[in-house]
Amino acid sequence: MNFNELRDVDLKPLWEDGIDHKLAIKHSLLFAIIEDESVVIVESKTLPNALNYLSKLDFEYPIYLVDEDSFNRLNNKFLERQTGDSFEDMSTTSDELIEVESDLLEFIRNSQDLLSSETSAPIIKLVNSIFFQAIQKGSSDIHIETGERKGEVRLRIDGALKKHIDLEKNIISLVINRIKVISNLDISEKRESHKMEERR
Repeated sequence: MNFNELRDVDLKPLWEDGIDHKLAIKHSLLFAIIEDESVVIVESKTLPNALNYLSKLDFEYPIYLVDEDSFNRLNNKFLERQTGDSFEDMSTTSDELIEVESDLLEFIRNSQDLLSSETSAPIIKLVNSIFFQAIQKGSSDIHIETGERKGEVRLRIDGALKKHIDLEKNIISLVINRIKVISNLDISEKRESHKMEERR
């Protein structure tokens, strides 16, 4: 099969409601606009997986094969859009949020046994609430750090970092993994010390 090939390009993402972009990204299939034309973007390393998924879709867009760096640049644009949409959704799903910091601390104390994995409902609710409260307080950054025995979430407000909450070390690890899941990052990579910064 022959494809149009492009190298070292900075492509404009095509974001359409009729496309399940989260699933497409998972299968290394991206969509872009080139000269006002809707196209499919693939790269050689993940080509079989991408084409297999594309065969299940009802699209007849031209297929462009790009180099890995160009693919990653476009992929990052989709992840930024996807994460931004997730933040907007948080403000409308009150059942999944804890809006007051004191209630958040009480929730953590009462949910220790349920905070078992990055995909468990309490962890999802915890992370959503941290993001929500950061937005409500006008924070520009969320800093999540681990120590030997516990971790700390700090918010940058008006240029200064302020402590938001303390968390047990195992919970901090789950929070970090949850953020990686949201961002489509590899949660298998472990490091003894984490310093993550999420920018909205």
